[in-house]
Amino acid sequence: MAQSLLAPVGVRSILIGVPAFVLAGCVGRLQDPERFSGECRQSLDVPTEVLGARCGDSACHDAVEPESNLDLVSPGVALRLRNVPATRCAGRLRVDPADPDGSFLLEKLGRDDPECGDRMPLLAVPLSAPTIACVREWVESIAQTDAGQENKTMALDHARLEEP
Repeated sequence: MAQSLLAPVGVRSILIGVPAFVLAGCVGRLQDPERFSGECRQSLDVPTEVLGARCGDSACHDAVEPESNLDLVSPGVALRLRNVPATRCAGRLRVDPADPDGSFLLEKLGRDDPECGDRMPLLAVPLSAPTIACVREWVESIAQTDAGQENKTMALDHARLEEP
């Protein structure tokens, strides 16, 4: 009779094995926990090292036939983003000077389910949290940029490109 009160051997193995397996999966530490933080840990030239490098290939946002009419390669990227309506999401600004965190660019790079379209870069590994944090800092800086100063900066960029 005592044997009938005990769970069968297979059930006991599961009852003991599952919690042990779950606990074993929690052991250890992340090798680089900083990569999951939302802090920009490096100095990045966002237009070149992030947008141009990750988004500006010939299939997407290059200078020749840019998707959504958004060239992320040529000088003056900030001018094509700041206070410019998103072409495929009515009522949204690519970079909103009044609400940098509400900018469509940040939503497209940082959310799995943006309001319109897909997460970017499309069909590629999403940007890391620290890289998105660097983009966010850059977006905040261009959101506050005076348009006149931006035009001067773009003229200097073009002059540098044309130097022999």
